[in-house]
Amino acid sequence: MTPEDKADFGRRYPLGRIGEPEDTADAIVLLASPKAAYITGGTERGNPSLF
Repeated sequence: MTPEDKADFGRRYPLGRIGEPEDTADAIVLLASPKAAYITGGTERGNPSLF
């Protein structure tokens, strides 16, 4: 995907861009930490509010 295609595709999202790996890093760190001890069996979706 060219940078232009990526930018065009990203305009369709409420944030105006495609998500990057860094956007999910904090959630991954949280779920891998002891702070997530009470989180069980749920499904968390990285969703830019399209659905």
